[in-house]
Amino acid sequence: MRRPNALLLFRMGAALLVVATLLLTGTTLLTAWRQSTVANESLGRLRDFAVAFDAFTALAAERAPSEAALAGSGPSDPAHQRMLLARGKSDWTVERLQKAVGETFSFNFDFLRAKLAGDRARIDLLVNEPPDKRVLGEQLSVIRELIAVGETAEPAVARLARQVVRADPQIAGDVNLVRLLAALEQAAQRLPSEVLPTLAKREVLRPDLQAAAQRTQQRILALWELGSTQLVLDRGEDVMNRQLELIRGEYFGRGFPYLTRLIERQALRPNATLSPGDVRAVYEPTIAPITTLRDLFLRKMIESATEHQSRADRAMATTLALCAVVVATLLWLTVFTYREVFRPLLTFQAQILAMCERAQKRFEPYRGDVPQLAALSRALATLHRRDSERELLERERMALSERLACLASTDELTGLLNRRGFYEAISARPATQDRAFVLIDIDHFKLVNDRHGHQAGDHVLRSVGAVLGAAAGTDQVAARYGGEEFALVLSGEAAREVLARMETLRAALEALSVAVAGCEAPLRLTASFGVALALGPEDSWDELARGADLALYEAKRSGRNRVRATNRILAKAGRSAAEPAQPQALERLA
Repeated sequence: MRRPNALLLFRMGAALLVVATLLLTGTTLLTAWRQSTVANESLGRLRDFAVAFDAFTALAAERAPSEAALAGSGPSDPAHQRMLLARGKSDWTVERLQKAVGETFSFNFDFLRAKLAGDRARIDLLVNEPPDKRVLGEQLSVIRELIAVGETAEPAVARLARQVVRADPQIAGDVNLVRLLAALEQAAQRLPSEVLPTLAKREVLRPDLQAAAQRTQQRILALWELGSTQLVLDRGEDVMNRQLELIRGEYFGRGFPYLTRLIERQALRPNATLSPGDVRAVYEPTIAPITTLRDLFLRKMIESATEHQSRADRAMATTLALCAVVVATLLWLTVFTYREVFRPLLTFQAQILAMCERAQKRFEPYRGDVPQLAALSRALATLHRRDSERELLERERMALSERLACLASTDELTGLLNRRGFYEAISARPATQDRAFVLIDIDHFKLVNDRHGHQAGDHVLRSVGAVLGAAAGTDQVAARYGGEEFALVLSGEAAREVLARMETLRAALEALSVAVAGCEAPLRLTASFGVALALGPEDSWDELARGADLALYEAKRSGRNRVRATNRILAKAGRSAAEPAQPQALERLA
């Protein structure tokens, strides 16, 4: 028996759902309107509270950059710019609050602005003075005035909070938690205000400042003891749970103990190495989880109120029979649609993404009853097969390309660069003054081939190449230059010590013993070295190669098994020893 089309069944169920919904709408319109009115009022009050809360937070946050500016070097210090940005944010949030609640809320915004302007003017006067001329007492006084300005806005926040609770008593707990977290954050930010000005002055913490810091510490601990018992979150609120754990680990496990120890040490003796910036870099990031959790709670309340409003607009209540029809139809459509349509579509999506990202994922064919999805599954199977074939061909092509590139630039016998790869490598290097070009030739190599055969000669070349490859560091390029001739390029510090390094390398080759099959005693080798050192950036690699070749010829003519440099290098070395105080004259002579 042929199964019915799944899409047709879906459309029939959707039509039944629409009819049932229309019947329910008429009977529940009045209830939905009443619920919507209550939800709108609650959401409006909550948004006003959020605006006031932002203003209060911005005013309190202006203190930290102001403290940093007072501890800085002046108006050019980056902390001064951060202070100006914080002021702009404070002014914007206060203006926004006045526009939102100014007509219906009794609060003296003009007094708040005047108080802010006066305190900021005092801070600007102190910032414009040299750091050593700033009076510690004046700094502490103006910071406390800023704290007082922030506290003047707190009654307004409390009044709006009460209005929110009256509109929706169910969120009273969340409102109180937001205010508690805000108080905890403000106390945590206030704690360094008692010690950082003294730290910047390299003075011992005064007893009154130490007592103020201890009071702030006690307030932090009291707030946390009260809040930690209420901050019990559901398992589904993973983000908020993570922030709660971060508060325990970051702030109370790291930041708070760190500042407590600093206050205790600063009360005994001044710290000559630690700056206020260092303390802020360690302490202030640990406050961030408190701020994040506070904002998450506030956002949760607004989202809940918005969702409640939307639910009220869509709310429907009807008789038990009609509700049962709607619920049963919805459940059946949900399960059916997910099994026959959405789950296969998600599988198709994952398979397409896997092909795009070249991830290893087994292709799963569609086994449902929707003809369109079955056709799509067959098309995806074809695409998957062709993509696998194309990927295999691409990997083979890339491996062959890498192999060819390696063969083109590497000497197969020694494993070093060949002449072509050598010149490609040194051409990519910058033309600096500290460069050296060295040619190395194995002495009497022809006798090895004549007496012991070419296999022994190849073994000797491999042994010498291994020594040169091991001696070449990150600042050197080693290559088989041709036949029994090798080349080295040195730069930087190695180039300045090239003669000493090459003498060491010559001794290492002289001490090398190469065991050859059919020969009773191992072969002993020597090599001649020709060195050309760049006298300036204008010396090209070709010129250095010609100089090294001349020096190599001189080394062989002088008896082999020795290191020789070009006369230009030796002349320059002699002039440098005789006239070390005249570098410009040396360059002209060179």
